[in-house]
Amino acid sequence: MNIGNISLFQTIESKNLREAELDRVMRKLERLYDERNPYSSRPGIVGGPGTTWEFDHARKIQEYEEQFKQLDSKKELSDEDKRETEITRQIHDLLLEDFGLTSESFVDESNQPFYNFGKEKTELKKTLIKRMPNLTIENHIKYI
Repeated sequence: MNIGNISLFQTIESKNLREAELDRVMRKLERLYDERNPYSSRPGIVGGPGTTWEFDHARKIQEYEEQFKQLDSKKELSDEDKRETEITRQIHDLLLEDFGLTSESFVDESNQPFYNFGKEKTELKKTLIKRMPNLTIENHIKYI
């Protein structure tokens, strides 16, 4: 018999992780700006892999520019961010106490093969897992 899964959510302020993520996004943007279309242009032909590559490349650049703007705008936490951090910490601590667990009880399984396959690794989100007989508790942490 399986009792089920429990998901806990917590928001934590971390300027160091935010700066590291900002640096990662900036390096990725620099690489994207330097990339050139590997498909040669053929005059008179519309469409094809070159056009698709240009469209996808522009979309990636736009996504990373949005991430950069969002991270760069978080120099100081707003009152709403502070309130979110405090509320999630209180609820998170109460739930851990109910299960008789501590933060050290959880294991980071993200470094295992195929756990994050196809997903870009970010420093601002982490999922820690505690497996017990018939119960799995996931601790989702978001750093701001």
